[in-house]
Amino acid sequence: MAAAAADGGVCHVAVLRGDDARTAQVFEFQKIGDDEAQAIAEALKVNTTLTQLDLSDDKIGDVGAQAIAEALKVNTTLIQLHLHGNQIGDAGTQALAEALKVNTTLTQLHLQRNQIGHVGAQAIAEALKVNTALIQLHLQRNQIGHVGAQAIAEALKVNPTLTQVNLHSNRVGDAGAQAIAEALKVNTTLTQLDLFSNEIGDAGAQAIADAVKGNTTLTQLDLSSNKIDRVGAQAIAEALKANTTLTQLYLQRNQIGDVGAQAIAEALKINTTLTQLDLRGNQVGDVGAQAIAEALKVNTALIQLDLGWNKVGDAGAQAIADALKGNTALIQLVLSRNSVGDAGARSLSEALQKNTTLQNLNLWLNQIKDAGARSISEALQKNTTLQNLNLAENRIGYVEETVLRHSIHPTLQLHIADQRRSGSVRCHEVRVVVLGDPSVGKTSLVRGIADGYVQQAFSNIFSIANSTDGIDISTVILRETVFLREPVVLRAKVESMILIIWDFAGQEVYLVSHQFFLRERTVYLVLFDVREDLSLHSRLAFWLRSLHACVPNADIILVGTHIDDPSYTSERQQEQKQNLDNLLSTLQESSVSFNVHSAVYINARNSTGAPSMPELKTALFQAGHDMPFYNRLLDGQYLELRDSLRKRADQLVAQNKPPLCRWHEVVELGQSQSLTEQAIDAFMELLRFQGWVVFHRLANSATPDTSNVPALQPATLLASMNDIVILNPQWFTKTVLTGVITQKPKDRWVKDGLVTRQDLLRNAWKGIDSAICDQFVLLLQRYELLYKMSDADQPGTDSASSAGTRYVIPSYLPAYKSDPSKWSLKPEASEPHEVAIVMETKFLLEGFFSRLLVRFHERKFNLMAWKDAVLVNYGGPRALLRVHRNASNVRLEFTARGKHPERLLPTLIEILDKLSSDWYPGISWKTYLRCPMQVPHDKPCRWLLRTQVRDAVIDKMKNLSCSHTHIVFPKEEWLPVLHSLLQRRLNAVSQPTPEDVEALRQLEPQPAPASEIQTAATEAASLVAAQLIASGKQTLQEVGAAAIHSVREVEKQVTSSGVQQLQNIAAQSAQDLQRFNDALDGIIGAIPNAVKTDPVEFDRLIQSTVLKRIDELAKALDSRFDTAESLQQEQKDEIARFFTSQVQMQLDLLDKPCPLLFVVPEWHRIDSHPGYEIAKFSKWLKKYGSRVRSLLEFVRPFLKVASLAPGGPDVTDVVDSAITALEDPLEALPYLQRLLDHADQKKSSSAKGNQPAPASAASSEVTHSSQEAAREWAAFLSKKDEYKSFAGLERAVVLSSSSAGSSSNAPSSSSSGNATSSSSAPSTSTP
Repeated sequence: MAAAAADGGVCHVAVLRGDDARTAQVFEFQKIGDDEAQAIAEALKVNTTLTQLDLSDDKIGDVGAQAIAEALKVNTTLIQLHLHGNQIGDAGTQALAEALKVNTTLTQLHLQRNQIGHVGAQAIAEALKVNTALIQLHLQRNQIGHVGAQAIAEALKVNPTLTQVNLHSNRVGDAGAQAIAEALKVNTTLTQLDLFSNEIGDAGAQAIADAVKGNTTLTQLDLSSNKIDRVGAQAIAEALKANTTLTQLYLQRNQIGDVGAQAIAEALKINTTLTQLDLRGNQVGDVGAQAIAEALKVNTALIQLDLGWNKVGDAGAQAIADALKGNTALIQLVLSRNSVGDAGARSLSEALQKNTTLQNLNLWLNQIKDAGARSISEALQKNTTLQNLNLAENRIGYVEETVLRHSIHPTLQLHIADQRRSGSVRCHEVRVVVLGDPSVGKTSLVRGIADGYVQQAFSNIFSIANSTDGIDISTVILRETVFLREPVVLRAKVESMILIIWDFAGQEVYLVSHQFFLRERTVYLVLFDVREDLSLHSRLAFWLRSLHACVPNADIILVGTHIDDPSYTSERQQEQKQNLDNLLSTLQESSVSFNVHSAVYINARNSTGAPSMPELKTALFQAGHDMPFYNRLLDGQYLELRDSLRKRADQLVAQNKPPLCRWHEVVELGQSQSLTEQAIDAFMELLRFQGWVVFHRLANSATPDTSNVPALQPATLLASMNDIVILNPQWFTKTVLTGVITQKPKDRWVKDGLVTRQDLLRNAWKGIDSAICDQFVLLLQRYELLYKMSDADQPGTDSASSAGTRYVIPSYLPAYKSDPSKWSLKPEASEPHEVAIVMETKFLLEGFFSRLLVRFHERKFNLMAWKDAVLVNYGGPRALLRVHRNASNVRLEFTARGKHPERLLPTLIEILDKLSSDWYPGISWKTYLRCPMQVPHDKPCRWLLRTQVRDAVIDKMKNLSCSHTHIVFPKEEWLPVLHSLLQRRLNAVSQPTPEDVEALRQLEPQPAPASEIQTAATEAASLVAAQLIASGKQTLQEVGAAAIHSVREVEKQVTSSGVQQLQNIAAQSAQDLQRFNDALDGIIGAIPNAVKTDPVEFDRLIQSTVLKRIDELAKALDSRFDTAESLQQEQKDEIARFFTSQVQMQLDLLDKPCPLLFVVPEWHRIDSHPGYEIAKFSKWLKKYGSRVRSLLEFVRPFLKVASLAPGGPDVTDVVDSAITALEDPLEALPYLQRLLDHADQKKSSSAKGNQPAPASAASSEVTHSSQEAAREWAAFLSKKDEYKSFAGLERAVVLSSSSAGSSSNAPSSSSSGNATSSSSAPSTSTP
């Protein structure tokens, strides 16, 4: 007892013994045993307030039950006692029975799921003969058998109080049932009797039925899951004819069959009291159902009828449907898991149009297909009383499923998921986008197309905007009669098309966000006001140009509205139609191409019954038919994936979370449905085109990637596993975009384009959890609508707030004002060269320049930004980009100044070209070189890039000269800047002229002549190759040593001959390395086979690339291990990471630079490549980590030779550490702070002794930034809530990996010969 009290018994006793006036106490699932039960029992003896005690599902045995029994003898307040789910046997039950003989207050006793046998039941029975208080007795799921049941039955003959007895699952059999039946003949209090699953057959059922005939108190009888067949059912039916009190009868899971059902049906014609009848799982077929249907025509009492899990087919369903037309009592009908098909569904539909009482209809898991579903949808448009309809797991196609969803009235709950569609289905969904100015009638037109009923496609959460903001997405069913030509006649067929309509808000503020959702494979309804003159300056021209910029050759239906205006006379109508033709012709002449299907004129405000509405619907139907995916056969699993994603969105909404996920979650979901990655890609692309989801996949290397958040690319590019997929596009536009990017001028709270995180939480997303808001910010960054300010950024205003993290929204920046202190009219003395490029287009969408600013920021340029200009500083050269708009065109002027403007200007234009090709393929640019000779008040000269500049490249005698001053613009001034740009422009020409071809030839770099040094290197490599082929006994270490020796000899010659030749060899090595990278996987897996198959090629690749780089890396390691004795093991691991980065650099030298490029200035540029960002590392690690580990294991024997050098270390352990680090970069986290402390101590001690700091702690820019990054990581990690988010984890990996990879100083120059001065790199800030 003492032990029990120590383990919680004291708590229980204290509660029950104290002055607490509670009336109920629950100790369910508390693992209470006999000791605790005894303690509780002692308390019960003195407790005077408790009325309910729940000790269910504990571990109380006979001892505990006996103690509780003793308490019941003296307790005078307890009314309910729950002891079910314990280990009480006959002994405990006998004690409780003795207590019942004297207890006068307990009304409910729950002893189900114990170990009570017939002995315990007999004891309870004896107590019931004298007890006058107990009302409910629950003994289900024990083992009382027929002996125990007979004893209980004898007690029921004399007990005056019991109303409920539950003997569920006790194997009482026919003998027990017969005894209970005898009791029912004389008992006058029992109202509920549960004999579920007791092995009762016909004999027992007949006995109970005979008793029910004369019983006048029983209202509920459960004989489910027994062995009753038609004989027993017939006896029960006879009882129902005489009984006048029974209201609920449960006979599920017996074997009554059609004959038994017919007998019960006859009884129902007479019985006037039964309200619930459960005949589930009784092998009832059409005959039995038809009999019950006849009864329903006259029965006025039955409210609930369950015929589920039987064999009812169309004939039975038709009979029941016929009865429902006149029945006015039935509220719930269950026909689940039968064989009802389309014919039965049609009959039930007819009944639903007439029945006015049925509220719940369950047709789950039948054989209903499209025809049955169509008839049900028609019935639902008229029926207003049905509240719940279950059609799940039938065979309804997704078109008719959508139709059904549209047919239901607001109060009806429709369950239609998980249709068992076999094979392929046809795609009948078409995305429609509605464009036009405000008040032109877009929303009214959508209602008219839907005949007044529009079904919202998505539910919205975090609703901030009103219904007119952003984009409204709805689904509309369009039905059209089509004629199919058959051998003899034309056959008419009604075809349904599902329109997924995106209604775009027309205000100018929304145009920045709308462009993300304009795409191909869409029908566009472009609305215009017929009262406006149609010209190149009209609003219709604006919308057509805006659409063409994003979607050339878009499929368009023009809709003229407000034709009811009195000014729109017949003469005006003809005039406007001619104006429209002229406008379209003019646009096409300027390369603005469309696929205009038709032009329809309508009064949009009253369009539902407008005379021209059928014309518009036909145009929509025909345009939808022309979509490339329409009517295409799809795997039925497509719908399963779509429905799963919609369920995921609903679940997230229910959890008050944003309805979005990562691409890898989509892949995992698809793979759980046995879809291949190719199928997932295809299905997701279709979902995107149809408007169900929004995502823009990230390119792996399409652009030199971003800082913290990668820029989005079109969905045709390779997907990253961490890309965001928006499962509710309407939510994205109304919640994430509205209020930030789409602020109306009168409501604008963003000042001068700058906001803080607190501004966003307080104004844009007020009341939304801050963690969710941070995800919103991430989305806006990914969509290039804002960017996080770095210390180097300077907005074009002085009103920036310094409180909290700041973000720049470029579209709200102030306009540019000339300031000579920032950019003078003439270049400064330190800027000897100036080159200007002008790019001109007829039309430029709002938001283009804002996104260009974001991309510049992602490249870590220092920016001073305005709404229409930006000053870019590249550490040496700088450039001013300005936007000039007029009525006829838009000009972007790039002016670059400095010693080397070629290092900046081509990169800026390349970024602009990439943005145009990715998002605005309809925008065409003319590119000019502007004359640098500034003549006041004169228009500067411009030379068109393709003709005039190209010709100057071809003809050495042709120069570019100023028409005002006649001064020649020297070729050496402009050609280095325009070289790559001119190449891109000429390569993009679809039909190049001979002049284009010649210019490209001259622009190609000329190969350097072979030198003696290169010949010597080839000979040395051949020598090693011969050794590798000839000697099978030589170890790899020996071969590697020979290779290193020979290459070092060559290097000596190179060094003595000049650095330039070394660079030439390195460049050739880089080219060879690209081919090696392609063959790497096979080489690593099968070295012997590669030697046998093609020894010459294999050896050439190995010797010209890998072994040469191994030698260079080994030397780099030698210099870094000079102070190895003083380094901690953690620092050795850190150096190994540096080595790993260099190895990976060799793998991805040309197109996938390794993370070393991100943090070491000396390696920042390779072949004029401006470098990648540090946030790329985690993605690189995931993709290439396994390959690098394989390479390390491959070269590990070669690296052993580093120990041959005098004083050289054995780097084997270091390679092992690198392999381990690549497997889990987070293992590097624990020692970062100690590494920094060690570096600080070294630095401090060096300062005291006036000695230079060792290499590992040198105060270089790289070491400093690495220390700062590590300290930021330490502070970041303490924020547990951020660390748990996927963005936080990703950032932690980036910080830890980049810190480890950059803590050591890089070599002073690149071994590959591609090093550039750090001053040419764009400035960066700590991530």
